[in-house]
Amino acid sequence: YPLNRQPGWSSNSIAYHGDDGCLFQACGTGVCFGPKWKIRDTVGLGIRPLAGQGADAEPAEVQVYFTRNGKEVGHTTVALPPNGLFPTVGLHSAHEKVKVYFGPSSSPDHCRLAWGTLCGLKVSRSHDGRGQIVEYRDNGRRTPNCGIRLALGVGSQPFSESMQYFEVKVLSFGHLKAMAVGVVPKGYSLECVPGWAEGSIAYHTDNGELYSCSGQGKVFGPVARRGDVIGCGVSLTPASPKHCSLFFTYNGMEIGRMRAAVPESGLYPAVCLTSKKDRISVHFLEAFKPRRPQSELNFVGLMRIHNCSYSDQIITFSGSGDSGYSQAPAMAQFSIPLHDTHNYFLTNLIKSSDAVLIGVAVRDYPMKYAPGYTSISVAYDIIKGNIRAVFSGDSFHNLEAPKCKIGDTVGCGIVTETIDPKTARNYVFFTKNGTMVKKIEMVGVFEDLYPIVGIIPNGRSSALFMDWNTPVFEPQNVL
Repeated sequence: YPLNRQPGWSSNSIAYHGDDGCLFQACGTGVCFGPKWKIRDTVGLGIRPLAGQGADAEPAEVQVYFTRNGKEVGHTTVALPPNGLFPTVGLHSAHEKVKVYFGPSSSPDHCRLAWGTLCGLKVSRSHDGRGQIVEYRDNGRRTPNCGIRLALGVGSQPFSESMQYFEVKVLSFGHLKAMAVGVVPKGYSLECVPGWAEGSIAYHTDNGELYSCSGQGKVFGPVARRGDVIGCGVSLTPASPKHCSLFFTYNGMEIGRMRAAVPESGLYPAVCLTSKKDRISVHFLEAFKPRRPQSELNFVGLMRIHNCSYSDQIITFSGSGDSGYSQAPAMAQFSIPLHDTHNYFLTNLIKSSDAVLIGVAVRDYPMKYAPGYTSISVAYDIIKGNIRAVFSGDSFHNLEAPKCKIGDTVGCGIVTETIDPKTARNYVFFTKNGTMVKKIEMVGVFEDLYPIVGIIPNGRSSALFMDWNTPVFEPQNVL
């Protein structure tokens, strides 16, 4: 590029000019684009692929975007020259001076700009230049209810299409080993742990519980250890801006998700440290990308088990108990809900007992009831040969279905059928040896549904092989 021309003036160049806030693209005349710059402003530039471009395709065009003080100002599409696009800075007058940083999060100022609120935390650039080190400084706010001195960090920007996920790596724990990773609304109290107060949801490392607008947590995932990586992200839907699907990850794998309300000001990423020597690294990312192959996602993140064990994809139920269906002595519910891109799971009966029930239920389904015997749940008793569904209160459906025997493969899934542009119906369906058995419409059900298995051993043991590697089933035949 000619060194006697400001960036943006000549062909194959584009630049955001600070004196007038205009965008110049291969032309000496700019168009209004963003604010004028001031001393201490931090202005950034980056490129990203266009939506729908294949990962392996050589792009002909890219999207160039500009930021100011951590917020995106705007973007435009430009042709990609054969030799690529090079970062360029142009100064126009004597005594003008700027600092330049290359690479994500490489500026110490950028570390601070990533956070809207920092109370009791010290933030510095990570050694790899791609993240931030966050440490407890022992000058946070003391919580009125438990006396802990909290150190809280809240992101400067809410989750958006350009930042849907962040993750925290535990570098060291203090004596409490209590950290929180999650989301909070704008203006969240500095005296409250994320997850405890209204509008906040967080995963706590000391007990593996999920806290949602309450000081009482629910069993959710593993207790974190040094070196573990905990992530939190959102799946935003433009058609439903007031709600999102909020999910958490553990060491590169999703362990659970839930539906969350999104306030008008958005949901903000938040971390909380509680004791000296608490130290984490934080990365803000555009989206979550699993770091393990799908074959390793075989019910990792088993959420709750009762009177059963899990090893090598085999769930074994043992013991004796009441053979009545209202008191299931053995249950297992998993933390990954069925959803559009993974709507199906399989079981293979290895050892049979009095009754084996396979189905789906809402999160935290009561362990004292067999699936299909209280709301909201649907279950197929593959030994007795019937399907029960309870969607609200005590009303239930009871349908006949084929009985199964040892060696049979039974599947359960969810599917949405579009009747017309304004009408869609959701169904739970069951399969036997690859063929659909029944499908039941979910009337008035809006929560996520999680795979669940229950058994009435009646003095006998039972075993099931679980297969999570058939992500989508498209039923064709019906028995």
